[in-house]
Amino acid sequence: MKEMPPQIGRLSNLVILQDFFVGKHKDCGIEQLGYLGRLSGELCIHNLENAVKASAAAKADLRGKVHIKKLELRWSEESIRYSPSPSLQHEKNILDQLQPHTNLEYLEIHGYRDESFPSWLSDPSFSKLVTLILFKCRNSTCLPPLGQLVSLKELTMYDFASLEMVGPEFHGSNNYMAFQSLERLVLSRMPKLKSLPEGIHSFFSLVDLEIVNCPEIESFPEQGLPLNLKTLVIEGCKKLFAGRKQWPLSELPLKSFTIGTWKEVETFPEESSDTFLPPYLNSLTISGLPNLKTLRLNHLGYLRELDVRSCGRLKSLPDSMGYDLSFLTVLRLSDCRNLESLPEEGLPPALKVLHVSFCPLLEKRLQPEKGEDWRHILHIRFVTFTSSYSILPHNQLRQTTEGSFLVECCCDGFLTALAESMQDIEDLMMI
Repeated sequence: MKEMPPQIGRLSNLVILQDFFVGKHKDCGIEQLGYLGRLSGELCIHNLENAVKASAAAKADLRGKVHIKKLELRWSEESIRYSPSPSLQHEKNILDQLQPHTNLEYLEIHGYRDESFPSWLSDPSFSKLVTLILFKCRNSTCLPPLGQLVSLKELTMYDFASLEMVGPEFHGSNNYMAFQSLERLVLSRMPKLKSLPEGIHSFFSLVDLEIVNCPEIESFPEQGLPLNLKTLVIEGCKKLFAGRKQWPLSELPLKSFTIGTWKEVETFPEESSDTFLPPYLNSLTISGLPNLKTLRLNHLGYLRELDVRSCGRLKSLPDSMGYDLSFLTVLRLSDCRNLESLPEEGLPPALKVLHVSFCPLLEKRLQPEKGEDWRHILHIRFVTFTSSYSILPHNQLRQTTEGSFLVECCCDGFLTALAESMQDIEDLMMI
């Protein structure tokens, strides 16, 4: 849909309208929202590039819509990619007039192209705002004092192509009370960002931090990371990876760690940096390490979930993982096309879930009854495959010793094979 039907504002008793597409003409323009004062719940306003006058945006009267809890303000992908940059202050003036009511709980802004944000975005009166997502704000060079949003729990900032630093103004007037409720912070696709926000160590409620594709960040702050951090994701941060031996992770109560998009590494972790991962880690994801040849996990004895993805040169798993990772219950292997076999000593006895996806050499060794490694997975209750090869035997479903079923999927001929296989499986509950 490109625009709303003309004169939709006449539906003055309308309560639910989840999507509003701004048209270029007054009859289907953004001012029509001004007549829909009873709207409640969720509202997403699309094609804001068609709101060419701030006065028209003001007539939408978002501030008067007290029952809107979730609001998305979107400039279209076409305008982001192909339209010339807006004149100075134009989009800021539009956004300034789209200030919602302070009852708002969720706000997403997509494709905003001004250098700075209007002041209402960080106004403490938005005391119910829990989630804020700023997406593809590529011209923004500074951030508002979002630390003043007292109830903010989740902050995601994605694709800020021009942002170089996040200074103390990010906290607001009271540094000690800044981000007192923030639990999750995501910084993604910030190619010029040189450092993490100042004072991040004082975000005492922060338990989940994701840093993705920020190649210019060189190190963590000298003061360290938040002391209550439980989940950390680091992907595509080349300079930050270079200083990994100085990462202060062993001092944190981390339970989940993801590392990804790192071309240089061949062994993870290296022998000299065993201690940079906390020994009490419960979940580890390794993704996009194309030159990885060796995994060393013997010091992670409390690990319960292991996810290995897109490690094209990895040929084997650690031989000792069967007893080194005695608590491991979930193992996911995806797009490791040279992974040849499971450990000769077998998988951990506690393992309950095994998922193998696009690992063709390993999949052939795990074929029911025929595969060399089939015996190593008989004790696992849930086993799933997504096969990358097309020729499979017709009897794909087999009951294991624990009463579970193996379901093997492939690109070609899967439905035919499935139909032939499931005739003798009376207890199958889920496909």
